[in-house]
Amino acid sequence: MIVYITRNGPPEAMHCPVFLCNACGEPIQGREGGSGLGGIVIWRNHPDRTQDIATVHKGACDLAHEAAHPGESWSWEDFDVFMEQLTNNTADPFPVEDNVEYVAPAPSRWRLGHYQRR
Repeated sequence: MIVYITRNGPPEAMHCPVFLCNACGEPIQGREGGSGLGGIVIWRNHPDRTQDIATVHKGACDLAHEAAHPGESWSWEDFDVFMEQLTNNTADPFPVEDNVEYVAPAPSRWRLGHYQRR
């Protein structure tokens, strides 16, 4: 989940956006050495087009989330790849292409493009 952590004092107070781990509640920060991020984004789609999404640390928190949801299938993406995709989809979203449709999960009704089954 995304939250703003409040930073008090000098030189100024500010709000710092971070992802919190859905398993342990701690901020998800970079790996030691600064190579990529130490978390993953996980999600699952339901037949009614709704979606569950969570952010967890790799390793123990990822395994704890999996253990808390036995038998459920979740997709996942490394945080560095997710952030690259998010930035791209914000700056240059959804090119119109032949036979391609983008569909947002419920409750949104947003769609773009047209897909024909062959």
